Amino acid sequence: MTVTQAHIAKALGVNQRTISVAFGSSGRISDEMRQKVLQTAKQMGYQPNRLAAGLRGAKTNSIGMIWHFADIWSGDTAIALSILRAVQEQGYQVYQSQLPSDIQSLCKQIDEMKSRRVDALVISGIADQLEHPQVAQRLKSMQVVVAISPVPLQDFPGDLVVLDRLDAIRQVMKYWSERGRRKPIFVIDVDKRYNPHKCRVFIEECQRYGMTHENMLLDHGKVTDPEQMGTQHLAAFNKAYPDDLQGVDAIFTFNDIGALYIMRELQQRGVKIPQQVAIVGFNDIEAGRIWQPALATGNRKRHEVSDAVMQMLNSRLNEQDIKPRTHAVHMEFLLRASAG
Repeated sequence: MTVTQAHIAKALGVNQRTISVAFGSSGRISDEMRQKVLQTAKQMGYQPNRLAAGLRGAKTNSIGMIWHFADIWSGDTAIALSILRAVQEQGYQVYQSQLPSDIQSLCKQIDEMKSRRVDALVISGIADQLEHPQVAQRLKSMQVVVAISPVPLQDFPGDLVVLDRLDAIRQVMKYWSERGRRKPIFVIDVDKRYNPHKCRVFIEECQRYGMTHENMLLDHGKVTDPEQMGTQHLAAFNKAYPDDLQGVDAIFTFNDIGALYIMRELQQRGVKIPQQVAIVGFNDIEAGRIWQPALATGNRKRHEVSDAVMQMLNSRLNEQDIKPRTHAVHMEFLLRASAG
């Protein structure tokens, strides 16, 4: 037999309105009565209908997550899993959806979350997605939104955690300058909107320290298959430097996978790392830690990011009228042997 609120009311000898208020409907009852209702409901095996509660305007105790879960490139799946565990420990039902690349699919996912009456939506995306008018309009209609973006966003209709990479670039370049590196190259996909400003900072730092940067390597390709990402960077590197490295003494690949492919190629050529060429990746994937030499990288501070998301989420759920906030998490250079 399915246990209903009417069964709980009968067991406690109270009216059904009392039971409904205990599960989130508007109205007041004592804390003692609320706990008594919840304890009795648990003993009787009651399963609340979250969607029905949402249709009545009460909280559904559910959170929506739209995230790039299949992510071997940046490793941010770990952030999503940390958030997922935290909200589940707080008793929330979580609806998960893989972040799509096209806007129409993303709009459909947001509409689906809204139809489920989730209490909040956590979404990770790039600026072109989060700032798109159709997406922004839908996010504005959600009760609570916490987003993760690689760059700050103007007039975002929710709370925002920004994963800032620029400090890490400056730290790498300062380190190389102090150790006499004079000709670094930068491997990055400049087709993505949030990457050109990284290239700008790289050039500025080269100029600051008197480094040559004309031969900076840019990877313009777009790759949809994650298994091809490393090979694409390697192909671009071999095309630019088939035999002679032309004086290059440092390589900054803005992801660890591309860095590992290039490191292996250089080692096969007999190039000594870091004595002849220093290499730094970014994202701190596990494979880089056990590589020989261990790969220097950028620390994405995943725990700090997930903690920031949860602090914003919890405070927003408790007080929805506070103004939208932006919190920046600044990545740091993680020194290991490959950097020299």
